[in-house]
Amino acid sequence: MRKMTMNTVSVEEIGYFEGGKLKCTSWGITEADIRKEGGDYTTSNGVQVHLRILPLISRGKSMTELSLGSYNALVVPSRFVDVELRPGISLVLFSNTGLLIDGVNDPDVSFARHHLHNLHRS
Repeated sequence: MRKMTMNTVSVEEIGYFEGGKLKCTSWGITEADIRKEGGDYTTSNGVQVHLRILPLISRGKSMTELSLGSYNALVVPSRFVDVELRPGISLVLFSNTGLLIDGVNDPDVSFARHHLHNLHRS
């Protein structure tokens, strides 16, 4: 897992759960009692997504957890909006349920949420 983490720039940490408890991560075997929890939403292909979690092992900054089966991966949310934009262009990313994932270039989140809501009403 450590090799996969080191070779995948978008992933900060990988974990393995056994019996609903975190057994090990790319940092090594864990002794802490960290239980697997349900995500904020599940994608159409079964990946559970948990937004804004604080990693208890690495004690790093807020991450997005992607979980499938016994494995999870922690990703810095800004990776999802790490694209080159022209000056004056902002980007905001919501989940399919309307949860804010992240934004770049100081987006007007309420403006985007309003238009997203109107789009779904049409």
